[in-house]
Amino acid sequence: MDHWRNIASRILANCRQKLSKKHFQLINIILIFGGINYRNISNKWTRVLYPLSKGLAIFHSILVIMCFIENYQLRDNHSALYFTVIQIFFVSGFIREYFMRKYSNYVDRVKKFLNSEQITSNDEHHDSNIRRKFHRKTIVTSLILLANLVICELSAPILMLQENKYYRIPQLLLSVGPTLSTLIQWIYIMTIFPLWTSKAFGPTILITAVMSGLETEYTIMVHGFGSFVERVRSNLDARAIFNVKDSQIFWKLLKEQVNFHLHQHILLTENIMKIQLIIRYLYCAIHYSAMILVAVGIYLVLLDDTLTGGLISAMAAIFFTLECLWWCSVADAFPDINTTLEEYIADLALAIPYHRRHHSDYVQLRTTLMVFKMNARNSALFSCARIFQLSKASYLQILQKSYALFTFLLNIGLSNPK
Repeated sequence: MDHWRNIASRILANCRQKLSKKHFQLINIILIFGGINYRNISNKWTRVLYPLSKGLAIFHSILVIMCFIENYQLRDNHSALYFTVIQIFFVSGFIREYFMRKYSNYVDRVKKFLNSEQITSNDEHHDSNIRRKFHRKTIVTSLILLANLVICELSAPILMLQENKYYRIPQLLLSVGPTLSTLIQWIYIMTIFPLWTSKAFGPTILITAVMSGLETEYTIMVHGFGSFVERVRSNLDARAIFNVKDSQIFWKLLKEQVNFHLHQHILLTENIMKIQLIIRYLYCAIHYSAMILVAVGIYLVLLDDTLTGGLISAMAAIFFTLECLWWCSVADAFPDINTTLEEYIADLALAIPYHRRHHSDYVQLRTTLMVFKMNARNSALFSCARIFQLSKASYLQILQKSYALFTFLLNIGLSNPK
């Protein structure tokens, strides 16, 4: 029994090791399904999936536009609003794909930096544990989205059995014959969920995973710097630096260590700036599209007389709300790390002893630490098109704006009943 248990534990450990090295692989699969990840593709089936996904995206958009025009001509305002929301969702997906393509080189460079594990705190046990947590979180998040894709795909045939005006193809296409129209509807229903879920939420999974990776490396760097400050304090308590020979060694090691941690912070900042550029515009599209989609989704829940339609609208509103909350939660961790680093820098600046013999070293090191602290203060802040900073407080703006838009739609709907 112990023999088989040992074999199982070794297999599990081997799987975890392989997954930890390829924690972005699951995200790549999601992006391939969404037609976003098309560069450096070697497999034939992935090369086929990209043009297929592009064709399906155009096919879905045309059908939705035709349904909107048809319902608008019939004065069915609720249905026209529903298809308007679907088209806004599609446009949001295209915008996300555009920014992922435009800044794909930056994303690849940051992913390469994260995989290289250049940041170290000189505590191998701490570094491996915190990176393992990041790998696990990335894999779990990707698996949740893949599981959602599977659930949507399995539940899609239920919509085929319903005679609902929201899930059918336009009346114009019904004239092509029952066989062909059924085939078109089957392709539409069976492909719309996996394609657009991957296209819409794939970029979110990737960029927030990269942000979490940078947060992990930043935490490692701050942990190493904090340990260094504690060691400096202990050496000061020993009073060894007042000896001429020991003081020379002390100042030399002190400057080397400060420059080492400063170099690591600069390396992190360079990669964070690459992601800041992407988030600045990508999250702007996500934020304002979510504001509209959440408000109208809740409004449609109150109007829809079918369980399936209300459930889909409610789930869409919940998913977009949680998506923005996830962005803000990941970004909100960086200011705390900045504050901790600033405190360590201030502690080190106060702990440095002054001696006339090392006046120039003292002034130079204090100046370096002052610049270090100023850079650390705003080095890892993410903004939405430079309008506001991403944080849990900014997440409340979506709820407030969505509620205002919802009440507006509700008042318009009550004053202009169908």
